[in-house]
Amino acid sequence: MEAIRILHAGLFTTIQDGGRIGYTKLGIPRSGFLDPKAAGYTNILLNKEPTSALLEMIGVGIKFEALDDISFAVHGAKGKTLIDSKEVNPNRCFSIHKGCVVEIKSFDKGRVAYLGFNGKLKTDEFLNSSSTLSTVNVGGKKGGRLKKHDVLYLENIYDLDDTQLEIGNYALPSNIPIVSVYKGPEFSSISNPNVLAKLIKVSKDSNRMAALIESESIQIQIAENFASKPLWPGMIQCTPSGKLMVMLQDGPTTGGYPRVLFLQKEQLCLFNQIPAGGSFKFKIIED
Repeated sequence: MEAIRILHAGLFTTIQDGGRIGYTKLGIPRSGFLDPKAAGYTNILLNKEPTSALLEMIGVGIKFEALDDISFAVHGAKGKTLIDSKEVNPNRCFSIHKGCVVEIKSFDKGRVAYLGFNGKLKTDEFLNSSSTLSTVNVGGKKGGRLKKHDVLYLENIYDLDDTQLEIGNYALPSNIPIVSVYKGPEFSSISNPNVLAKLIKVSKDSNRMAALIESESIQIQIAENFASKPLWPGMIQCTPSGKLMVMLQDGPTTGGYPRVLFLQKEQLCLFNQIPAGGSFKFKIIED
């Protein structure tokens, strides 16, 4: 059925799920949720499997009109949620009628939030996943981010009691979070590792492929015959100019720069909730 019409699509809203598994050996990124933990809580509110497809909103929410009676839930980054201009607590499921307008405002804390409904999102699946990979225009809604006037459809609709469950506020990064990292395979190629302990920032030029880090220049020694190496989300490369890049869910599966640090899954969730331009510090976990 026709479920919602997008009235304002936000900055970069896409359909994501748990990602496409088993294709990185073919050079295909896994994609999927930037913050699987927040997405999982959203799906719990909807009584769904944790990896079920949701709308992923980055930096700011969306505004939509219900085209039928539906239920929805939103969780993750903190921002005001309004139903017909009335603010509600977003940490539970809501049932709304046809014609209702829901608006999720800019996020006051955190960077990524998820929105889901009481049915399966109809998507353009690619390799057994609904996840959007916009670099090659596959998955999600026509392979790209949502746009104004887009209509989303739901299948397998089910009834959902909007009072059955409530989840507390999601644990989001503090003003200057500490992000724990491990040394990567080529960490020893850094000659001034003390720079990594200083205050650094997430660049506003970041996207779902990679987050760029603004810091003092890192002195790196790269062998002339350095070959491309395997990459996965959470791996941090250092460019010849001394810039760090955190590989994210849509990032390449191989890269030709030294892999100097690595974020495990939980810390990658934390990192992905730091707003663009936000400051943080690395804490290197010794072996």
